[in-house]
Amino acid sequence: MEKFIYAPEIAKLGHVALVTENLEKSLWFFKEVIGLEETREVNGTHYLRAWGDFEHHTLSITAGETSYIDHIGWKAKRKEDVANFARLLEDAGTDVRWIADGEEVGQGEAIRFELPSGHRFEIYYDMEKPAAEEGRKSVLKNQVYKSWAKGVSPRRIDHVNLQTSMDNKEIVQYLTETLGFKLREYFVNPDDVQVASWMSVTNLVHDVAMMTKKSTGPNEMHHIAYWLDNSQDLLRAADILCENEVGFVGPGKHGISQAMFIYVKDPGSGLRVEIFTNSYLIFEPDWEPVKWSYDEYLKHGSTYWGDRRRDDVNRDQPVKA
Repeated sequence: MEKFIYAPEIAKLGHVALVTENLEKSLWFFKEVIGLEETREVNGTHYLRAWGDFEHHTLSITAGETSYIDHIGWKAKRKEDVANFARLLEDAGTDVRWIADGEEVGQGEAIRFELPSGHRFEIYYDMEKPAAEEGRKSVLKNQVYKSWAKGVSPRRIDHVNLQTSMDNKEIVQYLTETLGFKLREYFVNPDDVQVASWMSVTNLVHDVAMMTKKSTGPNEMHHIAYWLDNSQDLLRAADILCENEVGFVGPGKHGISQAMFIYVKDPGSGLRVEIFTNSYLIFEPDWEPVKWSYDEYLKHGSTYWGDRRRDDVNRDQPVKA
């Protein structure tokens, strides 16, 4: 394999492309209840972002016969990293498809490929950062939209949580060795087999989590997460969801990640959304992944305190990715 001067790197999570079987309900949920802003609509695809997201979109929504995740976009750290990732992936035996500049609205040239699990990833660098139109524009020069304009009003996209039926260590090895993710926390089942992992390319505890569940499909998404600034915002979100008669699980606090959460489902697609806040950051370059035993996970890892119900928000099948 040809040597690089430096290894290509992923900078951050960029966006999720959702296909929904009920576009009207999904747009109502994400725009009015969650409070995302619509950047634009082109050929039936609606491009949304939170008030603190700078890039063109962090979520796109398109109508379809069934609901699924078309792809998950990741921003490369350098422009040349897109081509370098393509070479690295092809050398590893992964099929790579090039996406032309403008094929995805607002985005430059990119590559798409499938993980061994079947999840489809995209890596790009160039992405428009349009200003908000008058009337929605923040008076702050370092913020795009007015905050708290409507709905829950999260600041930014935070992470994705994926599900698969394949061996957890195998897919984690692919993500770490091929794409540069770092394993931060994980837990094992009663047989001491790794079944869930939290990984990041940033200082966050996780930009992506990978959960292995034998009864699920190989490539599904458990949830997409949007970030709120603090716990009071989370309590306000619970009131807003109740006012809109949308069921949810939480509020609670995870032991893994130390984050506070609410889980709620988009009534149009069935996609689970985590409203997420607090957590901790990792700055140590020699961080050792934190292992949770199965008993520790049940006692404190999943829910440190708060709502432990296993109702429809948690029990239903995740959206295929």
